[in-house]
Amino acid sequence: MAIDMFRHVSRYMALFCVIASIFSLGVNANTISPVVDSNQSIQLQATLTPHVPIYISGDIQFNATNGVNSGTGTQIDPYIIEDWDINASCADGIKIENTNAYFIIRKCNVFDGTYNGGFNYGIYLSVANNSSVQNCTSTRNSEGLHIWESEKITVLFNNVSLNSDGIWIGGSSLNIIFRNNIFSNTNTGLSQSWSANNTITYNNITNNDKYGILMGKQKNYSYVHHNNFIDNNGGTAQANDTSEMVYWNTSIEGNHWSDWISPDTDQNGIVDNPYILEGNKGANDSRPLVELVSNAGNGFVYELPNVYIITLVALIPITIMIRRRSKHKKHDIWVW
Repeated sequence: MAIDMFRHVSRYMALFCVIASIFSLGVNANTISPVVDSNQSIQLQATLTPHVPIYISGDIQFNATNGVNSGTGTQIDPYIIEDWDINASCADGIKIENTNAYFIIRKCNVFDGTYNGGFNYGIYLSVANNSSVQNCTSTRNSEGLHIWESEKITVLFNNVSLNSDGIWIGGSSLNIIFRNNIFSNTNTGLSQSWSANNTITYNNITNNDKYGILMGKQKNYSYVHHNNFIDNNGGTAQANDTSEMVYWNTSIEGNHWSDWISPDTDQNGIVDNPYILEGNKGANDSRPLVELVSNAGNGFVYELPNVYIITLVALIPITIMIRRRSKHKKHDIWVW
């Protein structure tokens, strides 16, 4: 038992070091804004090169013709797809499916999938595991990012705006949606169904016409905490959960909701009353935050070494550390 405990602690400490490193990059930056207006676009550090829509099906199609800049598809040397400016008016901007290769999509701009009545996705991942979407902007598409039946994907530091749906997740597990700006989409900011063990944290979810997050039926528990929900769905009822399988807060803190910032009679930074979500299952955030979550979203491009991203992907299965006193006490949970 002592050996098992040591192993669990060692794994958790390894994960903590990775995430602490990522946070330190943001904390040291002075350009981060917790709220993003609808005109903000990602600040790309390099000049983007126009590229036709990218379609990759299977490991063998990761090549230069399909936008791969470097890499061999291994955990230590993932394929890199970066610095492309892609007009999605004639096809999905970046579509990758049926692969277990490790890959990173970063610093790409994908746009206009809905031009002239089109219904194309910005970035589409289907049965595509072990990947990261980082520092991209996806705008004016049917869905900014579509994830279907995929595992171990990290979605980091992206701007997703002016799409019909911002991010859509279906049948997918063990994914992390972390420090993105999801704003001004004409339907929902993020939708998830039939998924499990996904973590959605430190995002700005702002000014989406309908719900900031919509949770349908799930396969197992997912975790939504430390996000800023600002003026979604007209500023009221900013999320909907019909699953009974989503934790909306940790044991200490939940999310910030712009329509629910008082009262706080004991001045502990937690609104005295839970934030009740729409849906028929009584879901709520029992620890709603009075103040904005600092260091949520992104204010500039983070140039992370590949080892950070791939290590984080590899550690996803142990990112969720749960302490339950009973099955029904959804507030009694510890997650990073």
